[in-house]
Amino acid sequence: MVLKSSDWLDHNFLPDVVLFREKEIRVLAENIENKINSFVYGNVGVGKTLVSNFVLREAFEKLGMKTVYI
Repeated sequence: MVLKSSDWLDHNFLPDVVLFREKEIRVLAENIENKINSFVYGNVGVGKTLVSNFVLREAFEKLGMKTVYI
């Protein structure tokens, strides 16, 4: 296998589009918007962290907020 970019190997990489998780993204985004607590669970490797980070990034961008890790 040949990768065109090594970005995919970075554990902090977050793609611009998440495929096949539209329902999960919509539900989590609606829960956040409506201030509903959410518990994200599932088997290893199904995309829990990806979906969570994607939704939070979109929400922060929409609100004009930035994250800072300390």
